[in-house]
Amino acid sequence: LIEAAPVPNALGSITSIPNLTSFANYAAAAYIKAPLQNWDCGEVCLATKGTQLVKDFSNPQLNTRGYIAMEPEKKLIVVAFRGTEPGSIRNYISDFTTFHDLWRAAPVRALVHRGFNYAWEQIQPQVTDDLLKLIQENPDYSVGFTGHSLGA
Repeated sequence: LIEAAPVPNALGSITSIPNLTSFANYAAAAYIKAPLQNWDCGEVCLATKGTQLVKDFSNPQLNTRGYIAMEPEKKLIVVAFRGTEPGSIRNYISDFTTFHDLWRAAPVRALVHRGFNYAWEQIQPQVTDDLLKLIQENPDYSVGFTGHSLGA
């Protein structure tokens, strides 16, 4: 057996149970069909009170959806992706496209699920510019990405 030395947790408090719970709630909020403008979506939004929606994004052709939000108290920008919508044939097609492609944006050789990558490429223009602007306006904020299933 080969043993490696322990690696320190470079993520810090992001791995704490309260933070993991918050990110699970952010991922769950991406499934809410009601508009998130007032962050009033019931229990999930109450659990992440203080969050402010910046932008919804979607691609109706692929039934891909998510949002960008800010949590000023935590100095956090959240990008959340909705996962597979039950009964969505378009999502199921993306899920079952199981081939892997080389992800050219990675600095090292990396593979990405073809269905997820295609879904990402279709919404990427809606996400990247606004996210970069938000980061520039709030340089002391952390950025967290979350999602479930197809959105992970």
